[in-house]
Amino acid sequence: MEVSKDILSYDEQINLELRSLYSQFGYKPYKMSRFEEYELYAENKAFMPSGDILAFTDVSGKLMALRPDVTLSIVKNAIDDGNLKKLYYNENVYRSNGIEYKEQMQVGLECIGELDAENVNEVLKLAQQSLDIVAKGRRTHLDVYHNGNETEKNDLTYYSDLTFRGYIEGVPAKVLSGGRYDELLRKFGKSGGAIGFAVYLNLLENLDQEATVINGFEREDAMLNIALPKGRLGEKAYEIFEESGYECPEINEESRKLVFENSDKNVRYFWVKPTDVAVYVERGVADIGVVGSDILLEYSNDVYQLLDLGIGKCTMQVAAEKGFHQDGFEKTLRVATKFPNIARSHYLNKGREIDIIKLNGSIELAPLLGLADVVVDIVETGKTLIENNMEPVEKISDVSARLISNKASYKFKHEVIDGLCAKITERL
Repeated sequence: MEVSKDILSYDEQINLELRSLYSQFGYKPYKMSRFEEYELYAENKAFMPSGDILAFTDVSGKLMALRPDVTLSIVKNAIDDGNLKKLYYNENVYRSNGIEYKEQMQVGLECIGELDAENVNEVLKLAQQSLDIVAKGRRTHLDVYHNGNETEKNDLTYYSDLTFRGYIEGVPAKVLSGGRYDELLRKFGKSGGAIGFAVYLNLLENLDQEATVINGFEREDAMLNIALPKGRLGEKAYEIFEESGYECPEINEESRKLVFENSDKNVRYFWVKPTDVAVYVERGVADIGVVGSDILLEYSNDVYQLLDLGIGKCTMQVAAEKGFHQDGFEKTLRVATKFPNIARSHYLNKGREIDIIKLNGSIELAPLLGLADVVVDIVETGKTLIENNMEPVEKISDVSARLISNKASYKFKHEVIDGLCAKITERL
């Protein structure tokens, strides 16, 4: 029975078209429970996209987990009989983004067994065709990497030798991810090879129609959208863009405007809070932006770092009252900071137990009033430390302003972005 597309939602239409495509190439549907035994994921955390697992105890007392990954389940249950298995699935997974758990819709396929070059090429072909189905006329980009020669992060670690990722114009993150995972088969004591990919349907909510607007701007807009941090750093950064030939005169006018553009130069600037620049870029509202490397260290935003602009130079330091010694490991060290992730990572590498005290300002006050033993903070001139009888005791890293890019934007605007980087580099 043919179902009218008028009664199907966008993701249901895409789901149907993808499954039909995979069936045409001989892939069979694979259905599984949304629950798995907790041990499967606990014993294979190295192959997980996130170490967080949403677990619960069932009525029989067995520890179970909401499925955070499909491929692990398929590999676990695949029969190692030498025959090639071509499977596709339509499943939800449950993953943490570090803040909360999210349900993610996936459609994907797996090819497991004695693989040859034809099988691998077929999967790559299906990956591109999947992108084309989802894109509905928008531009697509499929990146293929060999032998670990790639620059992405936060991907499933079971992919090796060959990995690939798919992007669609107007979607700020990859919508398809796949690769070979022969080592995962070995982990389960199985022979042969394996390759597959997943399409993340939950990322396609904004593509449910032939939109003429992408991220708030006209789809055919050729503008390069640039996020600048408010304040002195942003003003210095704009000077670099201006001197490199990307001026926007109205940005220097007195006004409360936050968005400025120069259609002749095809650039649009936004003023945003410094800590928000990387968020605007990561989410694809801005194609590129300028942000301090301290922010990138603290929040680990999933962006490309293109250039060190050589401005906003300072250091991330551990500082304490003069005469304080932090060498003794006999007690927990109390650390006051605006950068809890940086501080935690620094002392974890040193094997030191600490108590993080998150503060938003006047960090130097904490040791003086007995709230903390040391602080982890940005030090530019050191004058504030001196005035409060404090001194740096350990440098964590150098800090400076970086030019960053949204990963998807770079795929579709790389010529423009590379040209800008070249001019800035020449100017610097």
